[in-house]
Amino acid sequence: MIDRGYPTSKRDPIRAIGQVIDAVCGPYPVVLLDGAPLSGVSRRICEAAVNLPPDSRVIIGKAAELHRIVDSLKAGEPLRGSDLYVVVLDDLSPADLVLLGAEVLEAIIPHATVLAGINSELLERILADRSPITGAARTAVLEYGWRISMPFAMTPLERAMIRVNHPDLKPGPSIAATMVGGEGLLERYVGADPQHRDGQLLVQAAVDARRCGVHRSLSETELYHLFAARVDDDGSDLDERFAMALEWACTTPPHAGCGLLFRAAGEDEGWKVLSYLAAADDGFRRHPVRAIPDLAWPAALAALSPADAYAIGISAHLYGRQREAVVAFQRAAAEDQGPAINTAATAALAHIS
Repeated sequence: MIDRGYPTSKRDPIRAIGQVIDAVCGPYPVVLLDGAPLSGVSRRICEAAVNLPPDSRVIIGKAAELHRIVDSLKAGEPLRGSDLYVVVLDDLSPADLVLLGAEVLEAIIPHATVLAGINSELLERILADRSPITGAARTAVLEYGWRISMPFAMTPLERAMIRVNHPDLKPGPSIAATMVGGEGLLERYVGADPQHRDGQLLVQAAVDARRCGVHRSLSETELYHLFAARVDDDGSDLDERFAMALEWACTTPPHAGCGLLFRAAGEDEGWKVLSYLAAADDGFRRHPVRAIPDLAWPAALAALSPADAYAIGISAHLYGRQREAVVAFQRAAAEDQGPAINTAATAALAHIS
């Protein structure tokens, strides 16, 4: 990790907020924010982008899209040199971070700052891995990135000091208020009445798709097929059961800001699941771990886009599911998803076989 002269303690939210603003406006090529679900990483990224100079040009996308920008640069289509470019990559999946490797960064950082966010648990899982399959991700973090860890909790005094030191920023709802919503949704999710078992199965399917590495919104058709893989049904009333399950899952309960499944901001279609639920199923804050069922991996490959196969393979590898990782990488290598993913999947197969 490059030493930027700041302490590495996660118990300094006031400095962390200032670091985000200073980093984006300063000579730092890659700024990686990590934190637990509900710790405000996405909010900090948005605030940093809002506080950029007026002539800044912000590119919001996913890590795989950077390869298209790199291809454009190689083809002689330069970015406008007078502008400050910032590439915003929020909610990175493990595969996103692998694709954000040294080759891409070497091409991008002369032209832009990369401001990215990732869940701390996923980042630690990648850093603990020693396989060449995820080596590009570790290089991106350890050799190029300035990592800023956002604390999960924030005291009233710290929040007040942030308002004084950074009056343009909004610290957001208190962690207590946020936790009420998150824990309320978690209680609804894990404590569903038997009459809402189908709704719980649907949410579990969406949660496990995220744990399998797919962080994007899911269409209703994709949710339907993920749900169908979980229910014991002869097909005669599957449509009705799915409709009722989705209605329950997207209903906003008291003291919460959304349902277990919710529409992604700014998107007309597609459903997302709260990352807090996925983290809880992985054991966050000492919640009971719910193992990813064996059927989740083939179900995700069957129900989701071929473009997701590489992400599923990386996640399977990190969960120690090497057989499922091989199947996913084989699909990713066989599909025409661009040279970056095809090359990465082929290389992964060589290391995992």
